[in-house]
Order: sequence, then structure tokens, then C-alpha cells
Amino acid sequence: MKWVVLSLGFIFIFSCSSQKTIDENQSNNQAAELNESNIIEESGSPPIWLNSPMSGCMKGREICAVGEGTGAIVAELNARKSLARIFESQIKSQTTISQHMNQESDADSIISGRNLENVESRIEEITDQVLQGVEVKKIYRSTESVYTLVGLDRYEAANRIKVEITSIDDKMQAIYQEKSRSSYFRLMKSFALREKLNKRYHFLTGTLLPQIVSYEQIQAIKREFSAKPVTVKLELRDKSKLKEFSQQISQMLLDFQYKVVMDKDRQTDFVVGGNIGADQQHLKVDGFVRYKFAINIFSKNADGQKVGSLKFDTTKTGRSFRHAYESAVPEITQFIEDHFNELNID
Repeated sequence: MKWVVLSLGFIFIFSCSSQKTIDENQSNNQAAELNESNIIEESGSPPIWLNSPMSGCMKGREICAVGEGTGAIVAELNARKSLARIFESQIKSQTTISQHMNQESDADSIISGRNLENVESRIEEITDQVLQGVEVKKIYRSTESVYTLVGLDRYEAANRIKVEITSIDDKMQAIYQEKSRSSYFRLMKSFALREKLNKRYHFLTGTLLPQIVSYEQIQAIKREFSAKPVTVKLELRDKSKLKEFSQQISQMLLDFQYKVVMDKDRQTDFVVGGNIGADQQHLKVDGFVRYKFAINIFSKNADGQKVGSLKFDTTKTGRSFRHAYESAVPEITQFIEDHFNELNID
């Protein structure tokens, strides 16, 4: 009798478990069908959105574009590329925020060269993240090609950009509170990135996010420290045999409103010295090398007393020493920029 009860119980549990699995599968299938149903496939006569993409989108809410290809994947890829081009071209054509554009242009001229390239690279990275929100809306299949309509929700995209701008504002507030000699350049670098993002936010929403640290406040820092010039002598030993890194530190000092003195016999307010090294590490991978890059920088006042120091190292792998070095430079320069105040040469 016990065996009968146990068997019936097992059958009941198995039955419930099986039913639960079936229900879950049905639920998943229904969800998949629901997602697929959001994409409308069309055939027959060409739809209006083929030549007028915005006709297939929510007016004022979305940005849309069409792509063509031999298959759905290629058509979607081309549509995404087309939308990205529209996004950037519309931003470049804006003329309604001339004051901010002038300030941004000023920032660009101040942070020219490698630093401006870093800003532009960050803009591309954030824009790519924003464009990940692009969704396929409709597909049309003709006898020769496949056409895909994609759309980007303006408000979702704007929210992503707003998160980035808020993060930059927090960083700028922290730097502004320092009010050090290096603050001006670091603030202008963040300002340039913020303004470029704000233009994108303006394009998506029609409004600008107000500046937390204003352009005028940043310029006030420049005027304050320009009135108190500080001379620095650079005495770096470059063991990496790549002189450009020493040159980059010299340029950083100039960017930070210091006067760099090349005459070794001239008395200066401070001396920045130390060494930059590169040691090859063991790596059992053909065609690649690994190097440990290290900096050890110190500062002394006019009396020869040590007043600050910076130490940092990073290990990079590349196909050559030069490749590994170029991978290390952005990380090292960012560390020096972020910790520059620890040299105490204001």
C-alpha cells in the first residue's frame, strides 16, 4: 500500500513539474513571439518609409533611418550606419547655441594635440554607447533587396548622455574645489568634453543642461595663477630611450601654467626630477613582447628640499616595444594628471 501511495505521489510531483516546464516554455515562446511581433515585415508595394524614414516613426520622439542590403543583417547594419551619420551631421549643423560653441572652440584650442584626440575618442565611445539603443522597427523585402527601418528613442538616448554629463559635473566640482595651478587645464579638458556632449543633448531634447562650473569660473582660476608665475626645471632621466615621454611631461607643465626652464644653471622655484623606465617581462607568446613601464618622479623647492613625489607602474603587451609603449602612455599620463597636486609645486 505504501508503495502505491509513494508511486502516486511521484506521478503527481512529476506531472506538476512537467506542467510547470511546459508552462515556462510556452511563456518563453510567447515572449519571443511578442518581441518578434514588434518588428513589422512588409511585402508588395514599397512602403512610404522607404523614401521617407520619419513617416515610419513616432514624430518628435524618434530619429529614424533606412538601410539596404542583400539580407536582413546587412540591411540593419547599413541602417545603423546611416542613423549614426544623421546624428552627427545634425549636431554639426546646429547654430542655436553659438555662445557655448565659442567656449567649446576656445577649450579645443587650449587642449590641442593628444589631449584633444582623447576627448574626441571619448565622444565617439559615448556616442557608440548611445547608438546601441537603436532598434529595428520595420523590414521590407523586395525581389532584389531587403530594407530595414531603424529608430532611436530621443529621450532614452538623452538620458544616457545626461548620466555622462552628471558624472563630468561631479568631477569638475571636485577639481574646482582644489583651485590648484593644474585645475585650469583639467577643468578645460572636462569642459570641452561636457560641451560636446551637451550639444548632443540639445539636439535630442531642444534644451541645454546648465553648467555647474561655468566657463567664467574656470577663466578666473587661470587669471589668478597667471598673476603668480612659477618656474620649473625638468631633470628627468628617460631609461626607456623614448624622449617623447619627457617632452609630454614638459608640455603638461606648460599646460598647467608653469614656466619650464631649459637652462640647467638657472635658479628656479622648483625642480621636477626622477626617472622613467621600461623593463622587458617574460612572455611565452610568439610575436608579442611584454614590458613593465614605471615612473618615479619627485619635486624639490628652491632650497633643494623634497616636497612631493609620484610613483606608478603598468605592464603592457604588444607586438613590439613601441606598440606596448603607446598602450602605456595614456594610462601613465592620466595618472600624472590626476595626482599632479601631490608634487606640491604650487
